[in-house]
Amino acid sequence: MKFEESPKLELKREITEGLKKEIITFANTDGGEILIGIEDDGTVVGLANAQNDLETVSNILRDSIKPDVLVHTSAEILKNDGTKWKK
Repeated sequence: MKFEESPKLELKREITEGLKKEIITFANTDGGEILIGIEDDGTVVGLANAQNDLETVSNILRDSIKPDVLVHTSAEILKNDGTKWKK
């Protein structure tokens, strides 16, 4: 399965300092989704420690962005069984 970036979908291979900017951009527009563990070309590369990355994203949302956008966001780990994505 491959993904394609759009005005409502941003792909990130890993968490970087630029993630905050993307979150703020979506918060100041009509929203969107950021998928982490996916190359810019849409190839899924996954995450070595998804739980740790989820906590990092939660910390960015809570500690680095003011005013607080945490109540307007969600973060979850999705797994692919080869045919579909699930929580």
